Amino acid sequence: DGTFVYGEAGDYDTKRGEGFLLNRSYLIKDMRKIVGDSLYSNKETGISEAYGSVVLTDDENLCMLTGGFCSYNQNTGEAVATDRAVAYEYSQKDTLYVHGDTLKMFSYNMDTDSAYHDMHAYHKVRAYRVDIQAVCDSMVVHELDSCTYMYGQPILWNEKQQIFGEEIRIYNNDSTIDWAHIINQAMTIEKIDSMAYNQVSSKEMFSYFKEGEIVRNEAKGNVYVDYYVNDDDGSPLIKNYSESTELKLFMENKKVHHIWMPATRGTAYPVFA
Repeated sequence: DGTFVYGEAGDYDTKRGEGFLLNRSYLIKDMRKIVGDSLYSNKETGISEAYGSVVLTDDENLCMLTGGFCSYNQNTGEAVATDRAVAYEYSQKDTLYVHGDTLKMFSYNMDTDSAYHDMHAYHKVRAYRVDIQAVCDSMVVHELDSCTYMYGQPILWNEKQQIFGEEIRIYNNDSTIDWAHIINQAMTIEKIDSMAYNQVSSKEMFSYFKEGEIVRNEAKGNVYVDYYVNDDDGSPLIKNYSESTELKLFMENKKVHHIWMPATRGTAYPVFA
């Protein structure tokens, strides 16, 4: 069936298609390869399990799983990695790294032109890419709708911007972040210097990106704002505290350019009065 199994030591039953191999054995099927210090393979069930410094590569979808243990079902396309598990997605110019206690990948409509994949990560999830970093308790990546769902105290970083809430949904365009929806107890923080931060909190928030950088934030419902007006050298000069029902914050060159709010009440005072 096109499956290639290699091992330098171990047992293999050619009649049943079942084997347990040692010494960095590997299995190749189509454009997928699984390697481990030891390898179990069952041709009838399509399940392969690898132990010790495991690497599962998918050259067709340009992704990879590593961990201390990994299993893969050739029939369903489901993969599971645990024990220092890391997923790599390198279909774009910048690789996305995702770490969690357990990582699962699911394949749908295999061997068709409409094939797509999902990834589930839990717990203690960490994600990194040059333009964006994130932490949360669990994460679900749906390739079909290009959306990533983050649950359990999610936090998202982009340059000097930090965003968090009860739930964060990230929508991508060609694997690059397009916009994010922060749901319930939403808050964004921008670092000015070691002592000053621009802060916005609201019931929900929408963050829009261009080429990996935040260009606009929109906050809706119970909006609270701490915003600094800087002098010519960029040092905080005046602090504004405001309350409103809605806010639109516009960014230029990675800094706050201007803020729009409807009817507002608040206070402004010198920073070092």
